[in-house]
Amino acid sequence: TDNGELLLRTETYVYGGGGLLTDVRQRVRRSVGYGTETMTFETCIDIQNRRNVLFHNGWGISTHKNIILIAEYGAKGDEPWGGQTLPAELSARYAYMSLDYGVTWKTIFDAKDHIADTNGVHLHGICYDPYWERIWINCGDRVSGLWYSDDLGATWIESEYFERIGEV
Repeated sequence: TDNGELLLRTETYVYGGGGLLTDVRQRVRRSVGYGTETMTFETCIDIQNRRNVLFHNGWGISTHKNIILIAEYGAKGDEPWGGQTLPAELSARYAYMSLDYGVTWKTIFDAKDHIADTNGVHLHGICYDPYWERIWINCGDRVSGLWYSDDLGATWIESEYFERIGEV
């Protein structure tokens, strides 16, 4: 991060009887005292009981100065995952923001607030645009959409430059 600390995404796989995957626990951790003998890691975000949600390093994490944005990625509701069909509430649909280099976090986006039926939909990416001081977030698959926020996630506007389309 821009303050010289590390931000790590980790996952723990939990298996039940018969070797069946029962949970994938995602965590985001930040270092404290990077480069010193007393460096430690603190858990910032801990997602449990949503075994299909992960944070993708390539497009699900965006940093700019003190701002860190993270969007969930992974399975979509009403789609098979590990032999089960998941309800929409277990889909990858939330985005989080920290304004203090990852010390504190808040949820700034829930796809369910912007799409009537989130089955078959998950978040694809998030980005902070320092030129417009804007957060961009998009979702896709059964329904696609692109939103932006000019007030650090307090309100969202669906982009007029993006035509909502059906299944992609």
